[in-house]
This record gives sequence, structure tokens and C-alpha cells, in this order.
Amino acid sequence: MQSNGFTQKAYYSVEIKLKMTNALTITDLQKELLAVKQTYNELHCHDQRKMLALDDVPVFELTIDKEAKITNLSKGFEKVMEYTCEDYLNKSFTELLADEDEITGHYANFEMFKVKGTIYKKHWRMKKPSGEVITVMHSARAIYDDCGEFNGAVGFVLDVSASVNANRALVRSEREKRLILDIMSEGVIYFDKELKVIWANRVMSDFFGSFADDIENKRCREFCPGRNTGCATCPIMKSLHTKTKQISEVSYNSISCVMQVHPVLDNDEDIISLVTVITDITERKLLERQIVDLSNNERKRIGHDLHDGLGQMLSAISIMSSSLLDIMDKKEGQEFELVQKIVKHTDESQEMMRRILDGLCPVFD
Repeated sequence: MQSNGFTQKAYYSVEIKLKMTNALTITDLQKELLAVKQTYNELHCHDQRKMLALDDVPVFELTIDKEAKITNLSKGFEKVMEYTCEDYLNKSFTELLADEDEITGHYANFEMFKVKGTIYKKHWRMKKPSGEVITVMHSARAIYDDCGEFNGAVGFVLDVSASVNANRALVRSEREKRLILDIMSEGVIYFDKELKVIWANRVMSDFFGSFADDIENKRCREFCPGRNTGCATCPIMKSLHTKTKQISEVSYNSISCVMQVHPVLDNDEDIISLVTVITDITERKLLERQIVDLSNNERKRIGHDLHDGLGQMLSAISIMSSSLLDIMDKKEGQEFELVQKIVKHTDESQEMMRRILDGLCPVFD
């Protein structure tokens, strides 16, 4: 009886322990299920927030299978591409591309992508139903199965048409600016505040001759043979120190030029660069010298003509009028006064002619 009683007590004890263990196990499972459910809800809410945020920007999520067929698209697809998501589900990614060149590029990149596993900021051209072609940037990561076989990919596609078009316009503008500056007769050179050349146009490169191929990143003093330091009287140095525009005539290798230096200042009035415009005036100076020489020669010729022609005639008139005045019997009357005036005006004319010849006064009519 005691043995049976002990056995029965032991059985009840084991049964109670099993019930307690089962209760604990169920409770733990319930807790784990609740934690999983909470995690799932958090992930679901996070995914919803992510998709909601993506709906406000020109980007969409794209998932493809191992054959590059589209299996999932976010709502942003409809905003970017102006198709419905249903229009392209289970269709090939290539059907989004704009032309054969893009499709050929896709096939070449897709095989590499399967091995590499990532694609980053790849640009594609895609066509909307209206026929408009846009540029998108695609970044994606491959999905592999347990055996390491390629099973598809997920990534994001961003519409970058605006920035691409802006960059193209900027490049075109820079090219046009360069073309305009290169056909100018003036040399234009752009220095940083350390007086290193940032950029120079073709005329400037030709001007410096041997520096034409490597003028950039050189300091201005390197253009002047025999100088290791800057010129104290150089308008570039003056502009750097005074932060004001400088204009000066300078000579370089027997070339005369006018140099204009324009400082570029930031918001704090500090120099960030210098724009220098150089105009070659060698021919102008030569022409000026030739004009001066011609003028001097012409002046000498006119002086000789005046002296040998008009001067002699005035001298003759003066002598004859003086002689006439001396032989006149009556030293008064109209005739006498008239001859006196002739003598006076003749002397004045000779004096004026001498002054003209000396260049001391303008020519009077």
C-alpha cells in the first residue's frame, strides 16, 4: 500500500510538473508570437512609411526575377513613368528602355550584374507613353538563393533628367563661352589668389609662346624670364594688394600691351581670384610712331613751302611797301596811311608765319 501510495504520489507529481512545463512553454510561445507580430507590424509600418515617402519624390522601387522580368513596382513608378504599375508587371525590364542601344547595353550589363551582385548609379534612358525620353539613375542589389544562384534583384530608379539636362546645358554654355573667349583678339587669363593660372584662352597661350601647352598651374612670374619673384610695379600685384581694378601698359619680349586686372571678391571682400585681360598694342604703337614721323615730315615740308614761297612773297611785299613809303613826297594823306597799313600788316603776317613755322600757335584762317 505504501509502495502503491508512493507510486501514485510520484505519478501525480510528474503530471503536475508536466502541466506546469506545458503552461510555461505555451506562455513562452505566446510571448514569442507576440514579439514576432510586433516586429512584423513595425516592419510593415516602416515599409508603408518608406513607400509613402517615396511616392513624393521622382523615384520608384523595382524588383525583377532572374529573367529580368518585373515582379514588383512601387507607386512612384506611375509618377515617374506615367504608366500604371499593372501595365508593366511580368514584362521585361527592356520594355522600359528608350531604344535599341539601351537594350543592347542592358544585356551586356545584366550578365555582369548577375556575377558582381550590385549596380550603382547606372544611367538609363527610358521612354514615357507620350514619347518623351527621360534619364534615370538605377542602383540595385542581386538576390541569390541558398545555392548561390542568381534569383532576381531589387533596387531603386531615380529620375535625374533635370540634373542631366542642366549639366548638358552647363557643358554647352562652357563650350560656347570657351569658343567666344578663344576667338577674341584679347588675351584672357584667370589667376587664383596665389597667382597660379587657373585658365587662359588661346590668345593668351599664343602670347606666351613656349608656355602654350602647359600654362595652367604656373605662376605669373614664371612667364617673365629671369624673375623668381613678383614684380613690385606689376598691375597684377597691385590689384592683389589694393583689391581694385588696375590698368597699365607693360612690355614683354619687345611686345607692348595694355593689361587690365579685375579682382574677384567674395562676400567678405576677400580676393578669391583675378581676371586679367591683355591687349596687344604693338602694332598700334608702331602705327602711332609712323603717324608721328609722317606728321613731322609733312610739317617740315609745309614749313619749307611756307618759308620758300609765302615767306619770300611777304618779304618782297614788305620791301616794296617800305620803299614806296620812303619815296612818297607827302608824308600824310590817305595814300600815305594806306601804304603804312600795308607795311604794318605785312610785318604782322611775317611774324605770324614764323610762329606757325615754330609750331607755337594754331593756324588761323
